[in-house]
Amino acid sequence: MILTVTLNPAMDRLLFVNGFTFNVTNRISRREDCVGGKGTHVSVNLADLGEASIATGIAMGETGKTILETLERSGVTCDFVYSDAGESRTNYLLLDERTSTLICEKGPAVSGELLDAFSAHYGALLDRADWVVISGDASNFLTGAGVSLQESLLKTAREKGVKIVLDCSGAALLAGVKHSPFLIKPNAEELSELTNLPTDTEEQIVCAMESLAPYGIEIIAVSMGKRGSIVKYYDEYYRSGIAELKPVNTVGCGDAYLSGMIYAIRHAYEPLRVMQFAAACGSAEALNPLSVGLDRAVVEQLCDTILVERMENERLCNT
Repeated sequence: MILTVTLNPAMDRLLFVNGFTFNVTNRISRREDCVGGKGTHVSVNLADLGEASIATGIAMGETGKTILETLERSGVTCDFVYSDAGESRTNYLLLDERTSTLICEKGPAVSGELLDAFSAHYGALLDRADWVVISGDASNFLTGAGVSLQESLLKTAREKGVKIVLDCSGAALLAGVKHSPFLIKPNAEELSELTNLPTDTEEQIVCAMESLAPYGIEIIAVSMGKRGSIVKYYDEYYRSGIAELKPVNTVGCGDAYLSGMIYAIRHAYEPLRVMQFAAACGSAEALNPLSVGLDRAVVEQLCDTILVERMENERLCNT
């Protein structure tokens, strides 16, 4: 069973504006709401692909209730800790014909009692899981000892032998890799921050990835934006492209990519097909005006259009 953890779930409010311009009045042409948060996105995308998961986290207030209702309507099994003493986040996504801009609230303050309750709840859920996806920012969640709750979740999963997928950045990623997750998905800039190495070229990206060898991370997928991605897949390196299309909305593409990779690995796809399927899921999300949701038929159509190459000499670093 796959468990996804979103400590700071949200509702995403999408505001569509025709030709957004700064410093003038802009009229909203359309408004949509959908669930937000990296882990919840993975659960929704997996449900669209036909893969079951359980989504957990901390939901608070009326917004938290809406999050749970929205997830359940999307076919996701929810097992959150709920509190009415606070309010879960609302994120705002501004979209026009050219750009997608996401504005995120930090998240509510949470009592020590609620954090302890979630930790115990999470530990019980892990007993039923073989994979756990821990995503997003949890900088406002601290244990009494001053250790981030996210890091303690990683430690518990490691102790229980659950396969860890970690999708975060900054200090959380730096602390997280020390727990030897199975899979991480930084972009090139986040990889540079993690390793203190340049990542401007493909060779530099591979060198930075190889510098993480002491942590024993089996799969590292590094996004290069429109240039696709470079993936360390066990002992091999692959260069993956993306589908050629005109994106409608780029927010959520990384979560869709990760969902596709998890699905393909669990279903024992060949390595090249894993990369194609993951990239196709990310590309399919770019055609969705919402920030989450996949059309499996579109994913399958895009798969064979994506070029994936096994890297040979490029993986050798002269450092």
